[in-house]
Amino acid sequence: LQVRDDEVVPVIEAATENDRVEVRRADGQSNPRLFAQGVVRYVRRTRQDVVIADTSTDERFASHALDSAGVRSILCVPVAHQGRLSGILYLEHALSGAFTTARTEIVRVLATQAAIAFENARLYDEMKQEAAQRQRAEEMLRAVTEGTASATGREFFELLVRHLASALEVRYAFVAECRDKSRTRAKSLAFWKGEGFGENFEYDLAETPCMKVVDGSVCHYSENVQERFPNDRDLVGLGVESYLGAPMLDTSGHVIGHLAVLHNRPMPEDQWRTAVLKIFAARAGAELQRLRVEEDLRRAMTEVETLKNRLQAENVYLQEEIGTQHNFNEIIGNSPVLLDALRRIERVAPTDSTVLILGETGSGKELFARALHNRSKRHERPLVKVNCGAIAPGL
Repeated sequence: LQVRDDEVVPVIEAATENDRVEVRRADGQSNPRLFAQGVVRYVRRTRQDVVIADTSTDERFASHALDSAGVRSILCVPVAHQGRLSGILYLEHALSGAFTTARTEIVRVLATQAAIAFENARLYDEMKQEAAQRQRAEEMLRAVTEGTASATGREFFELLVRHLASALEVRYAFVAECRDKSRTRAKSLAFWKGEGFGENFEYDLAETPCMKVVDGSVCHYSENVQERFPNDRDLVGLGVESYLGAPMLDTSGHVIGHLAVLHNRPMPEDQWRTAVLKIFAARAGAELQRLRVEEDLRRAMTEVETLKNRLQAENVYLQEEIGTQHNFNEIIGNSPVLLDALRRIERVAPTDSTVLILGETGSGKELFARALHNRSKRHERPLVKVNCGAIAPGL
C-alpha cells in the first residue's frame, strides 16, 4: 500500500494460486475490502507493526469488520525511513498463526529495505525534477539574455518585457521607474500585453501589488490577486489572476523602479522563475541608472554650453563696449591743431617709438593714449596704466 496525500491505496497485489505467485498492479483501483481498513489506519497512525494470529479471536480490530473470507492471519508493517512513511506492507493468510516471529522479522527487514529504496527513488525523482527545472531556468535565462544582449536604452526595456513574458510563459510584463523620492507613483518604460506592446502609463502605487515591491521586497501572489487588491481597477480590466514582481536597485541600494510579470491564470511558486526575474530586475536597474546618469550628463553639458555661449556673448559685448567707448573716432573736432595731433598718431602708432603726450588736465591725454594703443601693433594686448604720482621720488 502507498500513502498518497491523505489516502492509503493499493499499488501492487500478489497472491498464491496453485503454488504460483501472481503479481498485478492495483494502481489504487482495487477494492479496499481486500485489506483490513482499521489495521492499516492503525499502522499508519502509530508507525507500529500489527500481527494478528487469528482474526476470529483477536478483539483489537473487531469493530472494523475484518475480512472473514477465509483469512485468519494478518501482518501489517510500516514502510518508513527516518520518520517518513512511504508505504505499508500488508499480508494475509488463510491459516491461523501463519506469521511467526521469524517470518515477521523477515518482513520487517524487507520493509526497511523497501523504505530505503522508496526514499532513494523519491530523492532521485526530486533530483530529476530539480535538474529539469534548472535546465528550464537556464533556457529562460538564455532566451531573455540573447533577446536583449545588443539593445540599450528604451529598446532594451521593450525587448526585455517581450522576451521575459515569453520565457516565463506569462501574458503580461512591464518595467516601471519611480521618479519621486517618496516612491508613491510609478511610470512604465515598456509594457507587453501578450499580443504586442501597450501604451506606457503612470499610476499610484498605493493599494496595488507593486506597493511592497518598491519597498525592496520580491512579491508573489500565485492567485486571486484581484481579490487581494480590489481597488486596482487595471487588474480587473486585464483579467489578471497572478503577479510576480522584483525591485530594481541602483548601485547605492535604493529602489528606482520594479520589474513585474502578470498572468491571467494562477502562477504557482517557482524558485527558478523568481531567480530569473531577479536577475533581469538587476540588469534593468543598471540600465535605468545608466540612462539617468547619461541624462544628467547631457543636461550638465547643455548647461555648460549655455554658460559658454553666454560668456562668449558677454565677452563680445564688452569688447564692443570698450571699442565704442575708446575708439579713435570718438575724438571729435576739426581744428587744425587737433587734426595735426591725429595725423601724428597715425604716423607713430605702427612704430615702436616712445611717445610723450603733453597737455593740461582735462584736455584728453588718456583718450589720445588709448587711440594710439588701438592703432598700434599691440592693440590685441592690454593697455597698462601706471600712476606716476604714486611712484616714490627716488625711483
